[in-house]
Amino acid sequence: STPIKSSAASDVYKRQTSIIENNIFCYPSKTSGTTTLNYVTTECSDVLIDIFSIDGKKLNSYRKDSLPAGQHQQQINLEGLNNGIYICSLTSNTDRKAIRLIKE
Repeated sequence: STPIKSSAASDVYKRQTSIIENNIFCYPSKTSGTTTLNYVTTECSDVLIDIFSIDGKKLNSYRKDSLPAGQHQQQINLEGLNNGIYICSLTSNTDRKAIRLIKE
């Protein structure tokens, strides 16, 4: 039998790299109202930002079409929501990342 070349596996890995980098953060990290979401995309992509309650109910969405590669910001409004922990999910054309938001 013919062995599988390791370069084929690395080619697959290269095609599956993330568009949204892992350095996602909000400032301030704890908020009573509005926070700023900071994130970086590595290539042009649509990005969907969803805010969920801790039990999985979608509360709000922000859609960004054809964002160029680079650093981006989005104001997230948590006013009117109860104090607690929320999930902010970022979805690109190929991957999804999530962080925790804290409303005080």
